[in-house]
Amino acid sequence: MSGFLRALGIVVLIAVPVHLATVWYAPRLIMAAVIERSAEIAGGFNKPMHTPPVDHTARRVVLPSPDLLYSSCTLDLAAGPVAVSATPPNGYFSLSLFDAATDNVFVINDTKAGGQPIHLLVAGPSTPAAAPAQGEILVQMPSDRGFLLLRALAATPELAASADVARRTLACGGGS
Repeated sequence: MSGFLRALGIVVLIAVPVHLATVWYAPRLIMAAVIERSAEIAGGFNKPMHTPPVDHTARRVVLPSPDLLYSSCTLDLAAGPVAVSATPPNGYFSLSLFDAATDNVFVINDTKAGGQPIHLLVAGPSTPAAAPAQGEILVQMPSDRGFLLLRALAATPELAASADVARRTLACGGGS
């Protein structure tokens, strides 16, 4: 075997496992940091957090939109399912759930909600979820920790006022 092929083999033997480890662990490490820091800021898990409107100093999220208001909730599902509810405003609205590996597990927007309040029962893999109540959507997360992100359009003063009222309806608490 030539020296070049031997060197190439060594590079491949090192690069492939390093690449796979990075692809596997980086999202989980990043999300673990986001979840821990967000829970700390919110005063614990399963508590809504309403961030101030975005301005030129806002960089907690890469390039956040100044036309949106954001609220979030860090979810800890190890002790059991968590009930989540919110009422969409008039205008764009989305509620997304992300697992511990940054994967988007669930999303509902104003169109899908049809102007009706949203009621979710979010369960993790280590605790079975009870049957969801009437009108409640069961979301089975693949991890015991996750992150909920709510976005509402605030492009005009009227939309901003409606979005702020709507996002403050976000509740993340004990399950049914």
